[in-house]
Amino acid sequence: MNIQNLPQLTAQQNNFVFHYCSDCLLDRRKAYVASYNCDNSSEATIYKEATKLLNNPHITPWIDHYMQSLQDFQENEIKYSRRDFFEELERIRSKTEDSPKTINIALKAVEIKGRSAGLLDNKVELTGAATVTMGNVEVDGQVMQFNVGVSNDNNTSGNPEPSAQNAADDNKLQ
Repeated sequence: MNIQNLPQLTAQQNNFVFHYCSDCLLDRRKAYVASYNCDNSSEATIYKEATKLLNNPHITPWIDHYMQSLQDFQENEIKYSRRDFFEELERIRSKTEDSPKTINIALKAVEIKGRSAGLLDNKVELTGAATVTMGNVEVDGQVMQFNVGVSNDNNTSGNPEPSAQNAADDNKLQ
């Protein structure tokens, strides 16, 4: 809603909206006490009057406007894109070319920002397969072939499992 279309508020109503949305952290009682003279008011009266203000059709659009403005500001402040990340790294690189003393501190700050924005991930997933083939090896006149296959998809222990060919070859060596 455009601010010019919002209803007029009294000074005390304006104070209530301000305190309610900022320093009183949406506590109607605290906002009311901060905005109005409550010296002779009971707790029940304070709560009742604060609730009336929150339901006032002049005040609710201002609270909505203030909260939306605050949310927009916070979202813009914490936006950190991949482009921002790389631009900042480039800026640090160019500034620290002649002064390597501060590069580690600057890089750590960028790393923390990148992690908080979800741009850096510690999880690395490796998949694939490898086969190592050696040429023929002759031992005591016998020719043996060694083929070792390793696949990350089937083996989670990190140790290669011998293939059937390897087991047969092992028996030949004994």
